[in-house]
Amino acid sequence: MNLGSRVTARNVGRRALTKAAEPIAAKARLLAPKDEGDLERSIKVGKAIPAYQRDGNRGDYIAVFVGIDASVDERLVVYAAEQERGNPARNLEAQPYMRPAWDSEKGKAVDRIAPELWDEITAANARAARKAERKAK
Repeated sequence: MNLGSRVTARNVGRRALTKAAEPIAAKARLLAPKDEGDLERSIKVGKAIPAYQRDGNRGDYIAVFVGIDASVDERLVVYAAEQERGNPARNLEAQPYMRPAWDSEKGKAVDRIAPELWDEITAANARAARKAERKAK
């Protein structure tokens, strides 16, 4: 199947990976400490910016990020790390939530990618067909 452009192919892949990764985030939200709920609300799935792209390189890679959205509150990034790993200096016990979520869902996420990718490819082809039909009129 031809998706048309490289951008379309990248977007199809990113949407499929995002859908496949969402259950990891849901599990992390479920396991996250519930002090005020800020940590739970800040766990997001989104577009990752890998190191090879930060330097201006554009590859054929697609990356998705599951973790703390710093735009909610930048301090949550530090708080999240302390909750996950603990902080002996502050006598804070570790309350892991992200790693257990990853460990329990990673295999299932890999299994979800192919069907999600197929659904996204099918949808992209349907959109392209509708667009071609509109142009033909």
